[in-house]
Amino acid sequence: MSLVGWVHAVAAVAYLLTAVLVFWRGGQGSGPRALSLAALTTAAWAGLAAFADASGGAVAEDAARIAEAARSFGWIALLIAVASSFIGRTPALWRYLGVAAVALLAAQAALAAAPNGEIVAAAGYLLAIGLAVIGLMTIENVLRNLSQSQLWALKYLLVALLALFILDFVVHSVVFLFRQENDAFVAARGIVTTALIPLILVSAIRNPVIAVNIHASRGVVFYSATLIASGAYLIVTALVGTYVRTIGGQAATALSLVVVALALIGLVLALLSRTVRSAIKLFISQNFFSYRYDYRMEWSRLTNTIASDNEVVDLHARVVKAAAELLDSHAGSLWLRSADHGGLSYSAGWHFRTGVTVLPESDPVVAALESQPAVLNLADPATLGELTGADALAGWRSAVPDLWLIVPLTHRDRLIGILALSRPRVPRDLGEEDYQLFRLIGGQIAGYIAEEMTYRALMEARQLEEFNKRFAFVIHDIKNLTGQLSLLVRNMEKFGDDPAFRADLSATLRNSVDKMRALLEQLSAKRLAKAEMKAENKAPVRHEDLVRLVRDFTGGWSAGEHRIVVSARADSVPVQLPSTEKLTNVLEQLVQNAIEATPAGGVVTITVSDKGGRGLIEVTDQGPGMDAEFVRNELFRPFRSTKGSGFGIGAYQARETVRQLGGALEVDSAEGHGTTMRIALPLAVAPRVVPA
Repeated sequence: MSLVGWVHAVAAVAYLLTAVLVFWRGGQGSGPRALSLAALTTAAWAGLAAFADASGGAVAEDAARIAEAARSFGWIALLIAVASSFIGRTPALWRYLGVAAVALLAAQAALAAAPNGEIVAAAGYLLAIGLAVIGLMTIENVLRNLSQSQLWALKYLLVALLALFILDFVVHSVVFLFRQENDAFVAARGIVTTALIPLILVSAIRNPVIAVNIHASRGVVFYSATLIASGAYLIVTALVGTYVRTIGGQAATALSLVVVALALIGLVLALLSRTVRSAIKLFISQNFFSYRYDYRMEWSRLTNTIASDNEVVDLHARVVKAAAELLDSHAGSLWLRSADHGGLSYSAGWHFRTGVTVLPESDPVVAALESQPAVLNLADPATLGELTGADALAGWRSAVPDLWLIVPLTHRDRLIGILALSRPRVPRDLGEEDYQLFRLIGGQIAGYIAEEMTYRALMEARQLEEFNKRFAFVIHDIKNLTGQLSLLVRNMEKFGDDPAFRADLSATLRNSVDKMRALLEQLSAKRLAKAEMKAENKAPVRHEDLVRLVRDFTGGWSAGEHRIVVSARADSVPVQLPSTEKLTNVLEQLVQNAIEATPAGGVVTITVSDKGGRGLIEVTDQGPGMDAEFVRNELFRPFRSTKGSGFGIGAYQARETVRQLGGALEVDSAEGHGTTMRIALPLAVAPRVVPA
C-alpha cells in the first residue's frame, strides 16, 4: 500500500473514532446524529479509498467514489440543518442545493452500474466537482445569512468544510483536465481531511444544536496550543536555517547557527513573557470555548487567593491581586470608605503607587456608583453613562494611572469601596459575560471586606470589654484595700502610741502600696500579653500546704474589732497550685467580705481540711446570710450586691480566679445563719516510692 493508502487508512480510523465519540457524548437530537453520520460516511470513504489503493480493483474505486459523494452530501446536509435551526427557517435556495446534492449522489451511484470507460470516468469526476461546487455555494450562502453571534458557533465547521470542498474541487479538476491523478494532491487531501477533525469537534462543542459534551480543560488546550505553535515556529526556523545555509556560501554554517540561536532565544523569551501567555489565553477563551472563563477554576483561584493565610500580604492586597489576575491586569488598587476623612481612602494596591490618598464623597464617580452600582469600563463609553466628560473622571485618572476598569463593591445595597484596575497586558473587549462576572466578584469581595471589618470591630470591642473587666476587678481590689486602710486609720486613733502597732502599720502601708501598683499594672496591655504568654507556656504546678499558707496569711492580717480564727483539721493539706499569689488575693476578698458582713466584735472563722480528694479552705462569717435564690441567680453575676457600697464583682472575680487555679468556689448560706465560702482545690498526688 502506497502513501495515499496509508494516509486514507489513518483518516478512516480517525473519523470512525470521531463518529463514535459524537454518538456517545452527543445528545438525543438530530444535530449530534447528523454529525455522527457525516463522520461515519467520511470514515467509509477514506477506508474504501485505502482499500482501493491496496487492491487496485475497479469495484473498490467505484465504491470509494460513491462513498465520497455520500460524504459530501452528509456534510452539506449537516450544514443546512444546523444553519436552519439558527435562523428558524430553511431558505428556498438551501433546499434546492440539498436536492441537487441528492441528485448528484444518485447519479454517482448510477454510474457505478455503467460499463467502465473514459466517458463514464469523466462523468464521475464532473459529478464530484459538482458536489464540491454545491458545498462551496452552501457555505457562501450560510455565511451571508448568519449574524455575527450565530457565526461564532459555526465558523470552525465552515472553515473545515471550506477546506474540504476546495481540496475536492482541486483534486478532481486536475484529474478531469489531465486525465491523471496526482498522488501528492490525493495524499495531501487525506492528511488535511484528518487535520480538520479538531475544528469540527470545537464547533460541535460550541454549537447548541449539536451540543457534543466533550470537555478539555483550558490548561490542556493552552499547553497544547503552545506546544503546536512552538513546533511550527521551530519548523519555520529550520527551513529558514536551511535556506540560509544554501545561499550563504562560505559563511553558511555560521549564519544558519546564528539564525537558529536567535530563534531559540526569541522562543524562550516568548514562552517566559506574561504578555504572550495572556494573548494565547485570550485567543483560546474567545475562540475555542463557549464561555470565556472556566468558572470553577477561576472561582477556586479567587477564593484561595483571598482566603490564603499570608502574613506578608494582607487581605486587601490579596483582593486586588485576585481580581487583577482574573483579567490579566498589570496593576490595581482598593479604595474603601473612610470614617475619618469621608469619601474613599486608599487601602491597598498590587503593583501600584499613587500620591492621592483620599477621594471625596462629592466625587462624580463615587456619587454615581452610590445611586446605581455598575462596572465602569473607560474603554467603553457606553458603560460610563453621564460620566463621559473629562472632568467627571479627572480625580480617578490622577489617582490611578492607566485606569481601565472601576468595579463597585456593594454589601447589603451599600457601597463600601471601589476596586480600580489598570489596563491589561493584552487589549481585550469586554462583553456582558465579563461584566456579569465582575459584578458577582465585586459582591463576593465586598462580603470578605465587610466580614473583615466586622471582625476588627468585634476584636476592638472584645479588647475594650476585657479592659473594662480588668478595670472593674482593679477597682474592686482597690475598694478592698481602702477598707483595710480605713480599718488601720480607726485603729491608729486607739493604738497610735504603741510602737508595735506603728511597725505593723508601716508594713501594712508598704504592702498596700505594692498591691495598688500591681493592680494598676494589670491595666497595661503589655503586661496582660506577657501574662497570657506565661499562661500559655503552662508553668509547672507547685505543691503548697494550705495550712501553712492560711496561717501566713492571717498572721499579717489586721481585723480590728473582729477576730479571725483559724481551724486546721489536719497537720498538712498539700494541694496542686499554679499561683500562690492568686489564691492569696481570693482569700483577701473572701475574708474582707466576711469581716464587712460580720457585726463588730464578731468572729470570722477560716477552716482548712481535706475531704474527697480535695483541699478545702472555708471562710465563715456571722453575717445575715443570703437566700438560696440570690445565691443561685445573683451572687456570681457581675454588678449584683447586697451591700449598698459594693460593686457586685467580688464573688464573680473570686470564682473565676479559683477556676483558673483548677478548683471550684462553693457557697453555703441561709438567711439569719451567716455564709460559708468554700475554696476546693485538688490534692497533690504523693510521689510513688519505688522499692530498692
